[in-house]
Amino acid sequence: MNIKKITAALITAAMALSMTACAENGEPSTTTPSNSGGDIFDNNETSVSEPSKEVTMWDVIPEIPVTDASAFEYKYDSELGGMVITNYLRESPKVRIPDTIEGEPVVGLNLSNCEKELTEIVMPDTVKEFDFSSATKHAITFINIPKSVTEIGYGAFSDCTSLTSITIPDSVTEIGEYAFAGCSLTSVTIPDSVTEIGEYAFSVCRSLTSVTIPDSVTSIIGDGAFWACTSLTSATYKGKTYSYNNIDELYDAINYGDDMVQVIDGVLTDCSEKATEVVIPDSVTKIGAYAFQDCTSLTSVTIPDSVTLIGESAFDGCTSLTSITIPDSVTKIGSWAFWDCTSLTSITIPDSVTLIGESAFSGCTSLTSITIPDSVTKIGEFAFDGCTSLTSVNYKGKTYSYDNINDLYAAINGN
Repeated sequence: MNIKKITAALITAAMALSMTACAENGEPSTTTPSNSGGDIFDNNETSVSEPSKEVTMWDVIPEIPVTDASAFEYKYDSELGGMVITNYLRESPKVRIPDTIEGEPVVGLNLSNCEKELTEIVMPDTVKEFDFSSATKHAITFINIPKSVTEIGYGAFSDCTSLTSITIPDSVTEIGEYAFAGCSLTSVTIPDSVTEIGEYAFSVCRSLTSVTIPDSVTSIIGDGAFWACTSLTSATYKGKTYSYNNIDELYDAINYGDDMVQVIDGVLTDCSEKATEVVIPDSVTKIGAYAFQDCTSLTSVTIPDSVTLIGESAFDGCTSLTSITIPDSVTKIGSWAFWDCTSLTSITIPDSVTLIGESAFSGCTSLTSITIPDSVTKIGEFAFDGCTSLTSVNYKGKTYSYDNINDLYAAINGN
């Protein structure tokens, strides 16, 4: 179809949405929204389109008049530096959040207890954080992610069963765990700014057929990121296309690349009987999944400063390993990395580490102490499960033990 016809059709659709929205909000249809909502729909600019760009419905944000502050309950949040909306009081399912209330910027939406079935929400670029109830998540058909958002948090859009498309702005650097789980998305383009995709981020998106992952995603893609995406036929990454049938190859390509350790000069062949000491060469930057799994005779490992990632189950089952030095080049310790290292008594994690994966030290029954630096801002479930001898876990000046380990998880994850 001719691009001008597409543009004209979209403008007509947007005008229709505007009239409907105005009527439902009880405000005159002649009201023209100001630019207080940030870089959103503008009547004077929408008709101008670049011939080379394909126009879609998601390039046109519904023209919903700014909802009056009296429609909300809100409170000032000193940490975020502005107003956080905590409730919506009207019946219209279409809402456009104002960028200021009482002279303060609107920086957050905490509508997790608001059971209104909101269908269209337009947020200004002042909003940094947001959360919605299950009622809204099931009903929502349109929502924009503000350019002020750098992380799409845990379960932010999970179970948005009516949401078929969304634009992720290039301000986002991280897509959190379960962020879009259970959505009805059909396709997703992830911007070049994203470096990390969390566990189960797009799981059970059964309508998802295609996704483009930029080269920038190199630090980690979580387990099950596309689990149960049974319609996925095209996941493009670094010029190669994967499908649901070989999705594990995509995970390996992102998490470990070509420079991971799997075997070093044959020393890991039947390592459960032969290898007692391993020196990893400086050429290695990532220790891959299962690299030293079940090396039960391994007592010593030297990790060079070139290594940035210790992968999933890398030292799983190394029952003779009593200590290990993690260099300050490492930024992530993968899930089950030291699972069942039953002889490991202590470990110091360097200031470079930001993530400790799920069950990373589970079953380390001899582990008595560990120091976790302030740099660690995420820790997976059951990271120290079964570490029954653990009496001293130091994090941000406070000491935890196995008895109150859940308090440590909460402190790190910000819960």
